[in-house]
Amino acid sequence: MSLELELLRRIAGEGVSLQARAEVVIRAVQEGRPLGEVAGKGGPLVRSLFALEEQLPQSADPEVRKYVTRIRAILRYDAELVHQSIELLALTALGSPRLEEQRRRLDGLGAPAAELRQLEDQLKHRRSR
Repeated sequence: MSLELELLRRIAGEGVSLQARAEVVIRAVQEGRPLGEVAGKGGPLVRSLFALEEQLPQSADPEVRKYVTRIRAILRYDAELVHQSIELLALTALGSPRLEEQRRRLDGLGAPAAELRQLEDQLKHRRSR
């Protein structure tokens, strides 16, 4: 396996680990936990997701670029969803029934989380060839 693909495998694995933490933060928002508690966990998590994205390699290899494109999109999605969830929690203090309903309907990271796990598995299997 090339060094770039090995780096992508490591980044995908770390991203999957961060997604588990993201699910906890989003669930806390959905449950209406105190903003200070949620933001204290979510803020550093958002920074970690963006920092992980910054580690993605720039490559001339089309296969590596394909993985980088997908992983970058998923890490950004995850970071933005956590950030926007925290923002939503902060705005529910305004007493808007519509915002409260949206907060209650939050339901995790969804399909992108599954896709990152699939990409990690693909990269792991490439290594074992």
